[in-house]
Amino acid sequence: MSKGQRQRANRKLRTLASANNPPQSQLTDVIFETFNAHQSQHQPAESSNEKKLTFWEKKRKAFEKYGEADVGPQESYRYFLLHRRQLNNGSKDDMWASNSKAAQIRESKFPENLLGNFPEPVYPPLYLNDMKIVNDDTSFQSMMTHLCMQTQISIDLEGNDDHSFLGMTVIIQIGTKDVDYIIDVFPVVELIKSSLKDYLEDTSAVKYLFGGDNDIIWLKRDFFINIVNVLDVQILFQLVLQNSLFDTVTRSVPFENRKRWYHNYIGSRSKFTTADEQHQWEKAAGSQPMTFEKLCNLFYPEVDIDKDAQVADFRPRSDHDVGYKKLLRYARDDVHILLRIVIIIKSHLGGAMESSMLNTAFDATKSKLNSKYAKRVDQTGLQYLSRKEAISISGAHRDLFATVYDWRNHHASLIDEAPRSMFTEIMIKGLLENPPASAQEIDARVSVSRGRLGKRVPESIETWRDTLFKIIVQGQAYYDKIMQIKCHNCREVKGHAAWGCPDPWSTQSTKENLREDDEARRRQNHRRQINKRRNASAKTAKNNKLCHYHILFGLHYNISIYVLIIINVLIIIITHK
Repeated sequence: MSKGQRQRANRKLRTLASANNPPQSQLTDVIFETFNAHQSQHQPAESSNEKKLTFWEKKRKAFEKYGEADVGPQESYRYFLLHRRQLNNGSKDDMWASNSKAAQIRESKFPENLLGNFPEPVYPPLYLNDMKIVNDDTSFQSMMTHLCMQTQISIDLEGNDDHSFLGMTVIIQIGTKDVDYIIDVFPVVELIKSSLKDYLEDTSAVKYLFGGDNDIIWLKRDFFINIVNVLDVQILFQLVLQNSLFDTVTRSVPFENRKRWYHNYIGSRSKFTTADEQHQWEKAAGSQPMTFEKLCNLFYPEVDIDKDAQVADFRPRSDHDVGYKKLLRYARDDVHILLRIVIIIKSHLGGAMESSMLNTAFDATKSKLNSKYAKRVDQTGLQYLSRKEAISISGAHRDLFATVYDWRNHHASLIDEAPRSMFTEIMIKGLLENPPASAQEIDARVSVSRGRLGKRVPESIETWRDTLFKIIVQGQAYYDKIMQIKCHNCREVKGHAAWGCPDPWSTQSTKENLREDDEARRRQNHRRQINKRRNASAKTAKNNKLCHYHILFGLHYNISIYVLIIINVLIIIITHK
């Protein structure tokens, strides 16, 4: 296209932009003409020249930008850690086997009372409602009271796989027209498994997700929730493109928004000269995933959706952590904007077209709701060594490597930590080829290596480094001895002590174990004596400190009396003179 043609196309575009209601067909043709002119003048740079960051590079970039939580914050929440152990050790595997709501999902339909509610197109503004953090029983019950009055909500989940044995959901976002809720999962996990589970498995409200494949699986994996009445907005917008309804649902979108979106998403993929070519491309684009970022750029381009936050650490931290506050705002945007985009699409479709599109998208989402969670099967150390990508280990160290590998994975399931975040296979190899002289040396060497993500070793590994040292020295015999320990809480031999038991604490079981096991009773008495001596030493030190304070206070008091006497004498002398 010549320079003169480009100038004429730009003049047409400015003329239409200044009009209050430009014709849709004319507007579309001019947009295509202008973008084709722009592309012929400015060819995009080759994407192959741009360096693509690896997954771990993206992680590190997000950590630098938003920070990280303390290692193992779930250890501070007793019921949450207990719940995680039950998931890790397989005691709840039967909860994942089937979907108890399959028949209800199959028979459900999009509620008719949510159709035709908009006599004219609506374009709701952003951030006019409140955002509330839900992290205790009171705020949770208040949220549930409000949710029970809603007919439609948006929902999203943020998880963490780097520091959890199976991966865990960290926060749940729920958006309504009045309030956006950010649920901190750790302190209210029991309420989520009961109250929120009942709500999400009920058909009283429609739940909007965007590309919710992972969200549906995580709800089932972490809380045994079989969510129903779900509409995937990603599927809905793909249907809009496939049925050439783009102009219909975006007719209230500001002209500059549409122009920019055409250039970034449509114009950059193909060149069009007619509306027919546009419709052909939309049908093809309808079969491709539409990201939430691209949808936001169309309807609310003023919102900056940060891609770095997608791999950030959402685990709870201090309320004063600036990076965590930014992450909460990002999490809030996901559900806040999604609900308003649904309102825009519904209000612009209207009538029979609205009913057709929503029901089709609703039915297409049902196949996702029956997805089953497949628990990761952990391989043994010998199975790992048989893989092609395994590190090379000399024959003398192969059996010991497999033993340490098995212990690491077993211990990780008890503390709910990702095995490689404890220490990597390369670290194990280094410990075996150059055996440590003491348990303290293990801690120092592993801490210096610091792992793949640059994190320090979890405190639980520092505490149990003596066990790892004994396994390295004694080998399989000591590991077998560990696995034969009888838990005095659940009274079973499952390779864990009471501290790692997935069952709730039982005082009665502990008493029975002490009556039957002389060795356990001896160890408890020994611990009591140590604690008694420690408490006595602390009490003596406290008394000595108090005595020191009393002496200093008495000395200061006496000095003050002498000073007052001297001042009074001086005043008397001066007065007589």
